[in-house]
Amino acid sequence: MKYRGLRVDAGNFAWGSENCTKKVRLLDVVYNATSNELVRTKTLTKNTIVQIDAQPFKQWYLKKYGVDLAKKGKKGGGKKDEAEEARRTRRRRQEGRGGGGKKDEAEEARRTRRRRQEGRGGGGKKDEAEEARRTRRRRQEGRGGGGKKDEAEEARRTRRRRQEGRGGGGKKDEAEEVVEKKSRHVIFKLKAREAKNK
Repeated sequence: MKYRGLRVDAGNFAWGSENCTKKVRLLDVVYNATSNELVRTKTLTKNTIVQIDAQPFKQWYLKKYGVDLAKKGKKGGGKKDEAEEARRTRRRRQEGRGGGGKKDEAEEARRTRRRRQEGRGGGGKKDEAEEARRTRRRRQEGRGGGGKKDEAEEARRTRRRRQEGRGGGGKKDEAEEVVEKKSRHVIFKLKAREAKNK
C-alpha cells in the first residue's frame, strides 16, 4: 500500500535565523521553477516555494522578545507608546537636547545666521563672497591667490629676468631662442609657398 501526500495542508517549518521550528498550515503554492502548471494546480514537489501561516511564529516572537510583529512600524503598545514617545520628545526639547521637528530646525537656522553675522562661518553665499574678496585683496597685494592674472604676472617677471641676464635658464634660454628663430623662419617659408600657389 502507498502512502502519499495527496492533500497535505500542514507541515513542520523552521525559522533558521531564530532557531525556531513550528507545525504550521500551508496556505498556497507560490512558485515552482519546473513549471507554472504545478503552481496553478498547487502541486507540492521538492524546491516548491509555498506560503505558510505565520501566526505560530509571531506568537513565539511576541512571547520571547515582547514585540508584536503583526503591527507594522509600531512596538507593541500602539497609542500608549506614541503618547510616551511624544512626552519624551517634549522633555528633550525643553532640556535643549533636540528631538526633531520644525521648531528645532528654525532654532538651528537662527544659530547659523548669528554665526555668519559674527564672522564665525556657517556656510552660504555670504561666506563665499567674503572669501572671493579676500582672494582679490591677496592678488592685489602680490601674495598670490591663483588665477590667470597671477600666471601672466609670473610670465612677465620671467621674461624680465631673461632680458636682464639674471638667469631664468642660461644655456636653456639660448637654445630656446634658436628654436624660436628657426620656427619663425619655417613659418615664413610656408607662408611664401602658400602665396606662390595662389
